[in-house]
Amino acid sequence: MSIGCDGKKATQRCKCGFRGGRLKGAAIYSNAQMGAREVREHCHHDENCARLLEGAMRALGLSARSYARVLKVARTIADLAGEGALGLAHVAEAIQYRERTRSLD
Repeated sequence: MSIGCDGKKATQRCKCGFRGGRLKGAAIYSNAQMGAREVREHCHHDENCARLLEGAMRALGLSARSYARVLKVARTIADLAGEGALGLAHVAEAIQYRERTRSLD
């Protein structure tokens, strides 16, 4: 299966963000590898996102570890969209992916 042109461009933008941007000089190469310090540093979100995350934690019974995973996925979604800041749409999409993986367990 091949990735379309738009998918390739988004992936390239994401890779460039890691090499030349916020993770430059770090010993990690993907958002999934971020530790707690990197999540705090690179996954800034506004009050609306915080309320959405808090509600999802309560409704889905998410742990603190799951909270960090949702933020990492949201960071990746924002990177692929070429956006520097995490938005409500990025966090909501990441929560939806978390819901899907929980239903498969």
